[in-house]
Amino acid sequence: MAHRISAVACCICVIAIGGSVIAAQTPAVGPLLSTNGEAARIRVLKEAFEKRTGDAPRNYAELKTIVQDFVVRQLQASPAISDDSLRQQLRTVIGGTSTEVPGGGLVVKSDTGWGPRSKQRVWVVAYFVWLGFHGPGGSGVVLDSYLWKPEGTRLAERPGATIEPSLSRLR
Repeated sequence: MAHRISAVACCICVIAIGGSVIAAQTPAVGPLLSTNGEAARIRVLKEAFEKRTGDAPRNYAELKTIVQDFVVRQLQASPAISDDSLRQQLRTVIGGTSTEVPGGGLVVKSDTGWGPRSKQRVWVVAYFVWLGFHGPGGSGVVLDSYLWKPEGTRLAERPGATIEPSLSRLR
C-alpha cells in the first residue's frame, strides 16, 4: 500500500511540476474581447470596396481605425495575450485578406515576453487590405506598432512612416 501511495504522490508531483513549467512558458491569455461589432463594420466596408461604392480612401482610413482601436482595447484588457491569440482575434475582425501569402496577409509579432514584473510590451501588426481593384490605389498594407505599459496601451508613433494603398509602390 505504501508503495502505491508513493507512486501516486510521485505522479502528482511530476504533473504539478510539469504544469508549472508549462504555465511559465506560455503567457496567460486573459480576457478576449468580443469581435462581433468590429467584424460587422469591416464587412460593410469590404463590401463597399468590392462593389466600388462609397469613398474608398475614407473607408480605408475607417477600416484601419477600427482595427487600431480594437487592438489597443484588446492589449489593454490582456497584455499577456499570445501572438497567436491576437492573430486569431484580428483574423475574425478583419476577415480574409484575398492574398495567398503565408499567414493570409496578417502578421502579429510581439518582441517582448510577459511576466509579473513586465514594464512594457511591444507588438507589430501588419495586414493586407484589398480595396477592390488591381493597380494603383487598389490595395494597401497596414503596418502598425503598439506599446503596452501599466499606465495604458497606445498605438506607437512612427514619424514619417506611411505606406500608400498600392502594393505596386512597395517593390
